[in-house]
Amino acid sequence: MNARMAALGPPSVGAPADGIELDPRLAAILADGFLDLGGCVVLAYDADSLVAAPIESYPDATGFEAFINHVHLDDELGLPAADPMVVKQAGRYATELADRLERAYPGEVFVLIIGLGDSCTVRFHKLRPGESWIADDLEGYENEAMMVVHVPE
Repeated sequence: MNARMAALGPPSVGAPADGIELDPRLAAILADGFLDLGGCVVLAYDADSLVAAPIESYPDATGFEAFINHVHLDDELGLPAADPMVVKQAGRYATELADRLERAYPGEVFVLIIGLGDSCTVRFHKLRPGESWIADDLEGYENEAMMVVHVPE
């Protein structure tokens, strides 16, 4: 994670719920599971967007997955991105997403990326040699708090 995320108090990913349940609106996104598309894993929830964003329009499979599999939590929750509940829900959503990916795709490694700036996003993609959606130097994201989690860790 970068210093901006550390200063905010990062979302708790993979930790016990501490009494915070995943909001039903976010749970609904995960409830539909995943689709396998030519070696890519995408959230089934937003399958309609696949027509408007075919994989061929992206430079690589990682870019495709990272775009298709991003959720603006503040929009889904109807709260400002800076609201502390959004960050807590980001941790719960990422934890549930990680659990589901591990169960559905044993042996695969995924990258979860939490970003907090003008919006709070959680996105994921498979870990692929020679492909990356996010810069290696997270400190280069000067206007966003960034956190990367590998699944499984």
